[in-house]
Amino acid sequence: MKPLILIVDDEVENLKSLERIFSLEAYGCLTAGSAHEALQYLKTNTVALAFIDIRMPGVDGMTLLAKIKNQFPKTDVVMMTAFGTIETAVCAMKLGACDFITKPLSRSTLMQVLEKTVERLRTLHSSTIPAYNLEKPQPNSKWERILGSGQTMQDLLKTVDNIAASAASVLIEGETGVGKEVLANLLVEKSARFQRPYLKINCAALPETLLESELFGHERGAFTGAVKLKKGFFEEAHMGTLLLDEISEIPLSLQAKLLRVTQSGEFCRLGRSHVQKSDVRLISAPNKNLKSCVHEGHFREDLYYRIHVIRLYIPPLRERPEDIPSILDFFLSDITCRLKKNITHITDSALQTLIHYTWPGNIRELSHTLERAILLTPRKVLTEDDFMSHLAQESSSQNNSDLSLESNYQELIDKALKLSTGNRSKAAKLLGIHERTLYRKLKK
Repeated sequence: MKPLILIVDDEVENLKSLERIFSLEAYGCLTAGSAHEALQYLKTNTVALAFIDIRMPGVDGMTLLAKIKNQFPKTDVVMMTAFGTIETAVCAMKLGACDFITKPLSRSTLMQVLEKTVERLRTLHSSTIPAYNLEKPQPNSKWERILGSGQTMQDLLKTVDNIAASAASVLIEGETGVGKEVLANLLVEKSARFQRPYLKINCAALPETLLESELFGHERGAFTGAVKLKKGFFEEAHMGTLLLDEISEIPLSLQAKLLRVTQSGEFCRLGRSHVQKSDVRLISAPNKNLKSCVHEGHFREDLYYRIHVIRLYIPPLRERPEDIPSILDFFLSDITCRLKKNITHITDSALQTLIHYTWPGNIRELSHTLERAILLTPRKVLTEDDFMSHLAQESSSQNNSDLSLESNYQELIDKALKLSTGNRSKAAKLLGIHERTLYRKLKK
């Protein structure tokens, strides 16, 4: 097993670059933007080798080197600097560094230093070196079981395995309910950042000002109601992962700030001009086709390509009925355990009924339908009768909705506007929809 490496540098781009190089060689990597963060990692992980930048704000690299050799003597240290001198190198060696390299760093130089150090550690410790001891997720995790076991999904899961170690931005697309968040959870679970912060935000659930505050934070007094300092998601998720659900609903005015942080890692809290940096892997899950949003002028093309480095598409459940039996197996076990119901299996006829249903709500609808049947059945086996009535009602509702949906919406919106005396914000709340959704309906 290869050793665990710690990279310490206050420059986000340098951290990303080194992490990418080592991850491609299957080394476990931890990255820290400060001496304090590095020492916290060393307390909880067995690190074989640390690459440390000399010039850092606060506690510099030389001071950190001395602390590591005092507190964690088994960890070897390589010092990095863009301002290399013989005197600095000698000083680093006296403090206990095993090597000294100058920036810009080339991949070949890094690998030579790494291989030399690993070989020295093997000799020193009789072929036993500190191992990469982060607890990796087990195969066939619940996220994989929820997504299904058919060939289409297996091919998608192989892609997830291939990109997991990367820090590249990922765009996950598919219909509502197909499991976009589930796939995001699996990607994080398999990534090198899986022990780091993983935060999620629904971009359609908040008005623009609050969404900006949630993403970037705010200072006390930045706006009415800002009674204390608040860190945003980009700050809280530093060195981790951020899932932007329904990213297609972000207003154009806020997209410019999101573009900046995806390009440079830089952002400012509301009410503060000081620029902060954050290294966050971004996963985006829109609720509509983003390419169409770009063509319609609702989404910036430059931002689209920033978050579209890797695209994962989950087909709807009706296109992969072969996944339904394995998904049902998972949910049957999970739901019966949670509800404390003693239901052993689903009959073949019931299974065929579920396989041939179109599932417009995809996996989410399948889960809810199964839970309803488990709650209502008096038997220990789920039969066709436990599903037929509900599925027939759903099919009838879907057929009628195509004809009446727009007229119903118009009637409901008219009533809501009358009740709210023309106030669109209040009307949206009465309808239980976002204000921007109401604007789109009115425009249509």
